[in-house]
Parts: sequence; C-alpha cells; structure tokens
Amino acid sequence: NRKGYDQIGVISLVTDPDNLFDDETGIYVLGDAAKNESSEERKEHKWWWWEANYHYKGRLWEREANILFFGADHQMILSKDIGIRIKGDSSAGLLPKGWNLYARTQYDNDPLFRADLFQNGYEAQKLSLSAGGNDVTLKIKDWLTMRLTQELDTTHTHFIPYCMFLNGEYWGNYWLTERHDELFFSFAYQLAPENIIAIKNGDLEAGVGSDMDLYDEMISQIADHDMSLPEAYDTVCHMVDINDFAL
Repeated sequence: NRKGYDQIGVISLVTDPDNLFDDETGIYVLGDAAKNESSEERKEHKWWWWEANYHYKGRLWEREANILFFGADHQMILSKDIGIRIKGDSSAGLLPKGWNLYARTQYDNDPLFRADLFQNGYEAQKLSLSAGGNDVTLKIKDWLTMRLTQELDTTHTHFIPYCMFLNGEYWGNYWLTERHDELFFSFAYQLAPENIIAIKNGDLEAGVGSDMDLYDEMISQIADHDMSLPEAYDTVCHMVDINDFAL
C-alpha cells in the first residue's frame, strides 16, 4: 500500500473524460453553458454563480461511471456501475466539487448500493461525496453539526472520510454521506416508503401531488396564527415534530 493513505477509506471513480471535461457534455466545466452569458451579465454575478455546465440539474446531466469502495484496511467493499452528477448550488462553482451518486438498474441491473457502508445495515439508492460544501478548505462545518447532534432525538447523517481518485488521479478528501430521500427516511423512521412525503425547495420529491396539501396546510397554520397562543402552538405540535424541527 502506498504511504499517505493509511487509516482512511479510498474511492476510485472512473468515467469517460468527456463526461467531465467536454465543452458540450462535460459536467465538471464551464462548458458551452458559459457562452449563454454575456461579459456584462457575468460582471453582475459572483464567479461561483456564472452560468456553467456544472450548474445544470437533472437526469440529462447525469453521467455513467464505475465506482470502487475500499475500506480503511484497503480491502475492496464494493464495485458498481453508477450515475454521477455534480453536487451543490453555489458550491458547485468551487474546487474540488462534490458528487451525487446514483444506483440504477440501467447501469448494472441493481437499484441499490449493496454494501453496509455506514455500518448500520442501510443500503442506499443515492449517496453523496461531499467536498465540504462552501467549506471546501476545512470540510468541518457539516460534519461538526452532525457530530454534535448524533446523540439527540433527531435524524442525522453519517460522515465517513474517504480520499478519492478520479480516473486514477488523486482528487482530494471527501465525506461519504447518505442522501435525504424516501429510502433514507424509510430506514431512519421505520416507515413504508409510500408513506414518506419529501419536499425540497418547494418541490415534491417523494409522495403524490395531493400530499402538498398537507404541507401547505402546515405552512398556513404557522403563518396565519399567533404562535404565542397555546392553542395555536399545540396545533402545530401535532403537525410537526417540534424537537426535531428546532434542532
């Protein structure tokens, strides 16, 4: 084993270089998207918000790759064909960039990562490799938040350190974390996936359209009533896990 990678897991991510660096199809570069923005428009934006390929979202900007997980003892845990996307909003403009990882039947006929990566029995469909978000230098803020709350009665994600190699080149240290999707919440709360409603940035990510009515009802209850009144507050407490929400 090469020195310098002791006591830490190793991830090898391999994909066609054009999936990352081609102007038209690459998800890691400014690319052709940058041509949509004039120099005057660019002056009005912070550089991490410039139009870029890496800011595009959705399946059209997911690329096929192979991933290898090695534990801290450098024994292989899992080899899998997956989909990869760039993670983050403003942080997508920083280096190194984070990654979202997707297990799909279209890549290898298996919709899950079949490995106990977090030592809790959870086999995910989606994972993240976090470069630290906006804290790309120290990479400590998100990890510290989870560390401080892990003994509390609230949902938290695990942060497992890995060093990553991209197409054989050392690409930095990352945190492997779970994604907050219906499968994760189903595992965390021991609920059937069909009973999960997930809303992100106002969009329904899990559930059916009518489930938004429940969310809107909760928002209206809080916005339209005086929360200093015990009866109004008690109603919200029956709609929201206040302790979890407060944390």
